[in-house]
Amino acid sequence: MMKFRKRNMVIIVMFSFLIITIMLAFTSYSSSKRRALDTYSQQLLLLSSQMANSIQQFVNTRAMAVNLISNVIHPDNKLNIAGNLKYLYDIYGGFTVVVFCDPEGKITGCYPDKAFPGNTYIRNIAEPEVVRKILTAQKNKKLVITDGLSIQPSQFAPLIIAPAFSKNKTTAPVLEGTIIAVISLEKIKSEYINQVAPGKSGHSWLWDSKGAELAGEYSANKGINFFEIERGRNDPSLTSAISNMKNGMHGTMEYWWKDPDKDTLIKKIGAHCPVDIWGLKWTAGVSTYRSEITRTVRKNFRHTLGMIAATILVITGGLSCVFYIERQRMGAAENVRIIKTLEEKVSERTSKLEKLNKELTIMNEVKNNFLSMVSHELRTPLTTIQGYLTFILSGKAGNVSDVQEKSLKIADSQVMRLDEMISELLDVTRIESGSINLEYELVNMKGLVDSCIEWLAPIYGKKAIAVENKMEDNEKSFAQVDRKKMSRVFINLISNAVKFTSKNGKIEVSKTEAKESFIFCVSDNGIGIPGSHMDKVFDKFYQVDSSTTRKYKGSGLGLLIAKEIVELHGGKIWAESEEGTGSKFFFTVPKPVT
Repeated sequence: MMKFRKRNMVIIVMFSFLIITIMLAFTSYSSSKRRALDTYSQQLLLLSSQMANSIQQFVNTRAMAVNLISNVIHPDNKLNIAGNLKYLYDIYGGFTVVVFCDPEGKITGCYPDKAFPGNTYIRNIAEPEVVRKILTAQKNKKLVITDGLSIQPSQFAPLIIAPAFSKNKTTAPVLEGTIIAVISLEKIKSEYINQVAPGKSGHSWLWDSKGAELAGEYSANKGINFFEIERGRNDPSLTSAISNMKNGMHGTMEYWWKDPDKDTLIKKIGAHCPVDIWGLKWTAGVSTYRSEITRTVRKNFRHTLGMIAATILVITGGLSCVFYIERQRMGAAENVRIIKTLEEKVSERTSKLEKLNKELTIMNEVKNNFLSMVSHELRTPLTTIQGYLTFILSGKAGNVSDVQEKSLKIADSQVMRLDEMISELLDVTRIESGSINLEYELVNMKGLVDSCIEWLAPIYGKKAIAVENKMEDNEKSFAQVDRKKMSRVFINLISNAVKFTSKNGKIEVSKTEAKESFIFCVSDNGIGIPGSHMDKVFDKFYQVDSSTTRKYKGSGLGLLIAKEIVELHGGKIWAESEEGTGSKFFFTVPKPVT
């Protein structure tokens, strides 16, 4: 009788404990959801801040370039105007069109050439605000950057306006013309806006100081004034966020958003950060569906309930075993202790494994985001440095002595080498994150290899290395590949061969066929690879000689990038080498479907 009462008491206590646990789980669901939303909002704020800093550097760098050109342009020389506009467009990039107008506003220079008809007056094609901004820049004798304006009916974008004055120091400056550069919103969108869209339903955007959308996920929104649209929505959170944006403040927000596809209101969370553009307060923002976060919380909550249910089953089974053993008088107490100890160990180790897995996932994501952010942040000042070096070497900033030219060329080559390393680091980050998409087209592989060899001529020419393309030019030389990505494979493999081939060496590129694929080979008669290193040549950052005084420089990423691109095409890559006689790198590409 006492054993029966004791058993019933144990059952009552266990089920009471489980009921209390379930109640506590439901109670903590709401607070867990709020914490998750707050944490994610802070992550969105960090993303918007990174995007704002990148866009600010992008625009300010090009503004300085336009200002620099306005000081060296000669309005009375059409060739000088055309050359400077082309230099600004090609070297710095980021412009849709660059225009030069005389003091009366007539277009006397334009690049690209056919963007505007000749002898056209700006006032006849642009909106009145453009003319007012030009007059303001001329009156104040300094550069002006505008919000989004229409310089043509179909062209809405911010403008960089820089007046050009006479260079005669003995007389007062006389206005000789104005440079108008139209900022490329597509470049901002592709390089900065689209790169930080969070989650599956994420949306990133850039508004000017008047609330007009400059770039975002929906192309149809360009130029729409969201300050005016959202004013009548009667959403206090959104009203507060818009007030912060107008005052150049950063912050997070939760608001109702109208889905343009479904015509329904959806709850979103987001963050915004100011972009300081020469006194203008633009706003960079990111947002995502609130349901995307709460869905994750609900999923975790259901997982917790499942664990509780599993625990109930385990405990019920354990108690059944205990009671059975007790009835058989086989030492119930000892068996219960053993089972409980095992359950605690399993639970403890399971918890540790889950915690380690979450930490590893977070660390990997943080690493990729950090590498991507650092690479982008490094590239912006590098572009400026390279532009100024090119400008100085061209002689437009003044005469350069032989010693100065030699030093500047060394600096320019090192900047190019650092830019190449950053590009490789970005490519590896994109490959690891799965954000690289292939654009297939039918490509003449012989012609592609010829262009790669020609591009690398300055590199292998220094060592008098003979590089020969032994592929035949016929109907069988075509393959279905991504032209840019496949060029990167050949450039990396040939560059690697040049690096480890002595002066007056020889490199060959050839092609053979298998049943379902082409087999390409890049061979050299260089130093070869030791057998103990063959299984590691495609590893990240791997160098055969990894000492700080190694003879052959490099990032150790070129072969890894080539391997990942080949595998993305559905092929495979491998190497054969004998130390002292040279190396051969093979890779396959599937034949095109006929």
